[in-house]
Amino acid sequence: MKAFINTLLGQFEGELTLRLRVDLPVAPHCDLFEKMTNRQMTNFKEKLETLLNVLDYAEVAFDTDEACKKLQKQFGDDFPVPER
Repeated sequence: MKAFINTLLGQFEGELTLRLRVDLPVAPHCDLFEKMTNRQMTNFKEKLETLLNVLDYAEVAFDTDEACKKLQKQFGDDFPVPER
């Protein structure tokens, strides 16, 4: 997952406004993110960066419970948090 997020973050282009372009692999081959506003694109990038930071933390955390709580904030309440 970290490699995928890093790949996405590396694909952002632009000088003043960063954009991510992902073309649909079949006809009509349109950009899947073309309707996102610049603000939405910025928010999406920030969320990807936050998720990457949480994944980095979870990878090295000694406290599995705390790592899972941080991951649950990113993935939602269905993400399991083990009992102590």
